[in-house]
Amino acid sequence: MTGRGKERRRDRRCPVELPALLGELAVMLTDISVVSFGAVARIRKASGPNLSVGDIDSLEVQLTPDRVVHLTVVIERAPDPEGHFGGRFVNLSDENYRLIEATIVGWKNQN
Repeated sequence: MTGRGKERRRDRRCPVELPALLGELAVMLTDISVVSFGAVARIRKASGPNLSVGDIDSLEVQLTPDRVVHLTVVIERAPDPEGHFGGRFVNLSDENYRLIEATIVGWKNQN
């Protein structure tokens, strides 16, 4: 199942601060929905992270202190000069969908 199939109701993104690894690049997720994410590279290079629209990579996200999920993502927004970029989840399992959904609900309840 792809994220786009579940996205038809236009899920809103929730602002978060979740540490993650995109391949070997340390990033911080800045917003998340059940289909997509926004992030910023944690180590900024003068040229920004080397990511292109259409790149597919593995995203390892620390959803909770004891829960790490591994997701396949495709980059849909190229990095800006400050290292902000965005993407969507690919082939999201039902379990990971529910984990992300629960994380969003938890963040919304905290704030």
